Amino acid sequence: METTFEKKKYKTKDLLLCAIFAALICIGAYITIPLPLVPITMQWFFVAITGMLLGAKRGAVSTLLYMIMGLIGMPVFSGGKGGIGTVFSPNFGYIYGFVISALVIGLIMQKSKKTVLTYSIAGLIGLAITYGLGFIHLYIFMTVFAGKTVVLFDLFKSAVLVFLPKDALCTILCALVAVRIPKNLLD
Repeated sequence: METTFEKKKYKTKDLLLCAIFAALICIGAYITIPLPLVPITMQWFFVAITGMLLGAKRGAVSTLLYMIMGLIGMPVFSGGKGGIGTVFSPNFGYIYGFVISALVIGLIMQKSKKTVLTYSIAGLIGLAITYGLGFIHLYIFMTVFAGKTVVLFDLFKSAVLVFLPKDALCTILCALVAVRIPKNLLD
């Protein structure tokens, strides 16, 4: 039977891990590898690895903490943006997509064998969720708030297809890293 001290210690460790991984996501928004067409940020890498390593509950809390930090005005979103007004930005769907993605990745990994394949599949499902929510939010923003007429496939090409290969590759890289992290390190 756990003592009150042991329960408190566990909660403290959970809070610390959530804060550390939220900070890593913040840092990932600022790490940019410039490429000719699409620069690579490490933001998705840290979102995916958060869900893979921390599980559903702690992964969702970490990404939610990241989102809240940005919404209260800390410049933690990509491009140094922050504030409540970002809810009405074209890219905010990707931000709340991170929370759901980390939750789903964590749920999958909590019920799966820890292999590169399962980490990759979980990460790619999370990536699809992030892109799906991000694209829907972007479409609504463009048509409702900006009042623009958009060709759905053209928007899909510029908002999803351009970025998808690098994020899919990043997800596989996450899986290769996650499988090497000892399970007891984060428990």
